[in-house]
Amino acid sequence: MTLTAASIPSLWRLARLDFDPVRQQRVLLYPEGVVLLNDTGAAILDLCDGRRSIAEIATALEERYHCDVTADVIEAQEFPDLARRYAVRGVPKIVINDYAEFVGALPEEQYVAQIRAAVAADAESSEGDGAVTAS
Repeated sequence: MTLTAASIPSLWRLARLDFDPVRQQRVLLYPEGVVLLNDTGAAILDLCDGRRSIAEIATALEERYHCDVTADVIEAQEFPDLARRYAVRGVPKIVINDYAEFVGALPEEQYVAQIRAAVAADAESSEGDGAVTAS
């Protein structure tokens, strides 16, 4: 399945968003698992309602957070220049704000650590644009 900016994401039919009163935090529940969500993660998943495209979600987030949000979903074979720029050698290749990158599925803790490191590095940079690129 190839994703584009026109693709319309939705949650898996066995997953649902909820609020955990013990942790006082939004969560994504799925069979035999839970993902603790920060406010931004919850805001993104709230918009993955099966009606909005990836481009519409990026626009909504840009308006909500008053920042530049870029959502790119590319096919590495169709965009070899971008694939070379980010040294794509496996799928998925995740690049966060040009500060962190990794290939493939990571355990949740490592994924969150990568995002936090990228956000911290971006905050220190005066040129950060808040873009997240996946290919």
